[in-house]
Amino acid sequence: MRAAFANHAATASLLAKLGADIEARDSGGSTALSHAAYNQYTDTVVTLLKCGADVGASDNIGFTALHRVAVAGNKDIARMLVDAKADIGRRDYAGRTPWMAALHSNKDAGLRTLLEPDPEKEEFLRKLQRERHAADIAKHMNMIYR
Repeated sequence: MRAAFANHAATASLLAKLGADIEARDSGGSTALSHAAYNQYTDTVVTLLKCGADVGASDNIGFTALHRVAVAGNKDIARMLVDAKADIGRRDYAGRTPWMAALHSNKDAGLRTLLEPDPEKEEFLRKLQRERHAADIAKHMNMIYR
């Protein structure tokens, strides 16, 4: 994991082949893949995906690697994660999808389009966020995404 955190893709690959735990987590629950995605370490992301890193692993607040890259704003890494079957509808502790994280971080429209699961539902939820309390939003999200 330290090799991935330091953007040493070749070392991370070698360690994975020797049996190192590529799903090891830091104190916040982030995996090496999540860290590499957020820091836009493209080669390390590619390496970790080839080694079988779990694209659906989430940290202590429910952020996945896709949430992290949405905040960072790297469309190429986001595309790699989506192609590796990352769940674009996955929600964090506050109910935000990667698309919502990109929207809140003011990332470009191309990235948001890539991550947008259902424009009508998300527009409804965005409107709720502007107008209502978080508890109301959670209640509506449960009704929508059953």
